[in-house]
Amino acid sequence: ELRELLPAAVASGELKVEVERGLLDEKTSDNPETVTATVDTKSLKAQDAEAALAALGIEFPELFLAGTEKNSPAAKAGLAVGDRLISIDGKPVTSFEQVSGTIRAYGDRQPKDAAKDAAPAPLNVVISRDGVEKTVALAPNAKNRMNQQGQEERRFEIGISPLVVDALPATVTLDFKNPLSAIGRGVDQTVKWTSLTVLSFVRLFQGEVSPKNVGGFFSIGAMAKKSWQIGAPQFLHVMAIISINLFVLNLLPVPVLDGGQLVFFTIEAVKGAPLSMRKMEIAQQVGLVLLLGLMVFALFNDATRMFFN
Repeated sequence: ELRELLPAAVASGELKVEVERGLLDEKTSDNPETVTATVDTKSLKAQDAEAALAALGIEFPELFLAGTEKNSPAAKAGLAVGDRLISIDGKPVTSFEQVSGTIRAYGDRQPKDAAKDAAPAPLNVVISRDGVEKTVALAPNAKNRMNQQGQEERRFEIGISPLVVDALPATVTLDFKNPLSAIGRGVDQTVKWTSLTVLSFVRLFQGEVSPKNVGGFFSIGAMAKKSWQIGAPQFLHVMAIISINLFVLNLLPVPVLDGGQLVFFTIEAVKGAPLSMRKMEIAQQVGLVLLLGLMVFALFNDATRMFFN
């Protein structure tokens, strides 16, 4: 999940990507070539995950058009099979879900001072065809569709379908004879993700990582759901990363957290006496306000992603 890994990669300044070539070729699928590349992410500082993901230059299959509906806004604008979506309404796109969300929200674009029956301004869509970028203006059509609850609702559509890659090879299972080898790898991964998490917090306070990457309960739930759909190992891996993030968060020098208690113990050791009850109460109250503020900010980011992304 590049979206989840990218904030840490931006913080560290590089992203190591390991890919296998030849999986879709019958001649080489049994013996694919493994290639490791290091991507410099220093130029992606202070960008949100979607913008940074687009800046990496990775072309996602779902952003290529597999077809257009006859007489649809996309067909009338000249979009064709093989066109690659680059941006919509000035925002780089990295998933077809992002495109669909922008189209669904088309009705909300109408200015407050516009006439009641006035149509919203068209969407500016940038595509790439044969290496040449082209901008087209699309005004989605409103159609009545049945939702999952069996109720009719108004939806906006432009009549495009994404390319779906389903020709992936069968799952390959690797057998490890010595289960103790997992201990060493587990320690390595824990050290790696702990250092990346600490670095992410530092870069966040320095303004080099966008605050938009801060997520709350809903972001954790979404990550857990996506990872579970991939498989149990990926789910456990994501849960371990989240646990490490919470571990580092708990060590921040905020009075209501364990890190704050360590600060109190340090002060007591240096002074030879504990802080007064009054000072500790004030510190606890300040820490509680800071923690609640962080939680509200994280929930605000979650709501923004859910309703406006």
